[in-house]
Amino acid sequence: MQPIQIKFDTVTRPCPEVPEPAKDILSRQSLFNAEGKINTDALHEHFVREGRINIADITDICNNASQLFKTEPNVLDISGEVRVCGDLHGSYYDFLKLLEVGGDPSEFAYLFLGDYVDRGYFGCELLIHMLALKINFPKTFFMLRGNHESKHLTEHFNFKRECIYKYNSDVYFTFVSVFDTMPFAAMVGEKRFFCVHAGLSPSLKKVEQLTAINRFKEIPESGLITDILWSDPCPPDKDPQGTVTFIDNSARNCSFFYGASAVRQFLRTNSLVALVRGHECKDTGFEMQFPRSGTNPFPTVITLFSCPNYVDSFKNQAAILLVKKEKIHFRQFSASPHPYFLPNFIDVFHLSLPYVAENISSMLLEILRYCSQDGAPGQLQSSESTTELSSRSGAIMTKINAVARLCRMFQTLRQENENIMLLKGFCEGTLQRGLLLGGSSAIREALSSFQTAMMLDQPNLKRPPMKSDGPAPVPEQKIDSSAVGSSSDKVMINRPGSATAMAKSNRAVKIEGKVERIPKK
Repeated sequence: MQPIQIKFDTVTRPCPEVPEPAKDILSRQSLFNAEGKINTDALHEHFVREGRINIADITDICNNASQLFKTEPNVLDISGEVRVCGDLHGSYYDFLKLLEVGGDPSEFAYLFLGDYVDRGYFGCELLIHMLALKINFPKTFFMLRGNHESKHLTEHFNFKRECIYKYNSDVYFTFVSVFDTMPFAAMVGEKRFFCVHAGLSPSLKKVEQLTAINRFKEIPESGLITDILWSDPCPPDKDPQGTVTFIDNSARNCSFFYGASAVRQFLRTNSLVALVRGHECKDTGFEMQFPRSGTNPFPTVITLFSCPNYVDSFKNQAAILLVKKEKIHFRQFSASPHPYFLPNFIDVFHLSLPYVAENISSMLLEILRYCSQDGAPGQLQSSESTTELSSRSGAIMTKINAVARLCRMFQTLRQENENIMLLKGFCEGTLQRGLLLGGSSAIREALSSFQTAMMLDQPNLKRPPMKSDGPAPVPEQKIDSSAVGSSSDKVMINRPGSATAMAKSNRAVKIEGKVERIPKK
């Protein structure tokens, strides 16, 4: 009898419909042209194929971009029409869609409000491409600093891990050095709109105060810089009468909530129309808050979020804001498909652990059940009293119940492995207590809406403690993408008595301009 021979095809791709990742590093000759400008088309094509570039080229791009940032003031003055964009969080493929929606950077001016890295898996590609555009178009492509452009947060979340996985730690520290040079505010729309990543500070009365600050350093634990990168508009339940100025920001574990009264005072003092910010995920990609009273309901605060389907979970839309003088015009777009990485860049061995654990726990459960039967080998029936036997039996049953619970948990881990891996993708194994015991239905129910996803993501909104703050940082939690409700047919509208409202509609809503919905391709 001859042995059976099994031949495996190691040449043909098993899934030919999936494009093959780039194998070669993009050469310097392909990346830079004769004038020293960066070939962003070649970079775009290479990154879409999951390619890498030389570390020396990354260093040159970062150094050149840093030199440009250093020549810019703390508060940029951008004239003419500009596209204002919110948080991106490593969503490179959505950034490419954003450029399609907003127009070619060679023809239109762009202002980004920060948070380019963390939470997503393509922060390296996104940051390199954006810095390349900054080098090519230094007078029309502007990038502000967000709270995630810091060593502290990128170590706590996943950007540092991403850099080490794709390149090395030197690349990470090169990026961090760029963060410390970025400006943190801008005036657009003929100096009528004040743009910053997060918001206001109790110590900020005049915009001119920001010009004298030394920004070339890590974001401090508190103070004016921290406030404009961490603060939030006051929720309605904390300011029902609209009289609050500043209160402690419990959602962020630092900085402040600023109320409608504080915003109105700041705008009056500086002759501004509105504050434009990012920093918060919104279901429709934008939200208009604190509307003026009377005949002019124009909002005093506009929040933008330009990362659709945030962390592959929220199913939210994204938006950008076109500002021309005092007119604003929103454009919305949905998420684009992207390659898949295992959460936290783990390997297949760690991915398979739930399967191994389920089988081991099942074996242990069967062993305990066998030992609990009367007359099983090892029982000393003749020498043990009834009380001792009853006590021993009770102890064994307790162990059986405990192992049975473990079996249920590991079975849930195996059955819902992909969803759970997404859920805990940023939390290094920490899930909500009791979630696994509830089974598959509990996981799906917990991930059933945008509001639920926001609630589960609350720990990630807080500023992680500094080393001197006390306990270790709370691990990040990621929300699953399987069942969060879609918001593709929602837009934001004004209504009396509230800043914004959700309304299902197939038409654009005008607020001194219009809202455009970009159809899916």
